[in-house]
Amino acid sequence: MASLSKEQLLKMYCDMVLIRRFEEKCAELYTKGEIGGFLHLYIGQEATGVGAVHAMRPEDHLITAYRDHGVALARGLSARESLAELVGKATGVSGGRGGSMHLASREHNFWGGYGIVGGHLPLAAGIACVPATRTRNSPCCA
Repeated sequence: MASLSKEQLLKMYCDMVLIRRFEEKCAELYTKGEIGGFLHLYIGQEATGVGAVHAMRPEDHLITAYRDHGVALARGLSARESLAELVGKATGVSGGRGGSMHLASREHNFWGGYGIVGGHLPLAAGIACVPATRTRNSPCCA
């Protein structure tokens, strides 16, 4: 904690509050039937997503499982576009086709969540093996 500035800590706190408010709105819309399919909320996990994303570099790739809203917002995806995605609008981050479990943004190196437990792991391994994403220390294919 000593190495984080007051501004960084405030940004992290604001991100956690944004995630909580976003998830509360999602719960409300889901109850009203405005969000279809399944909705796995991120409430109570705000600090883990914000902390993990804060420790990453923008060029690092990020993939999640099915509770992905909080991590998406922490990564910098727009709350407006993310919510549009959840309600199936074309203005959503995945064109309204991905819904709650499939947020993604190439711009943010964020490759979304997946509804099948463990289904994202082979995709993460593939992302790690793409030459443009490898670093010197990648334990990857040649």
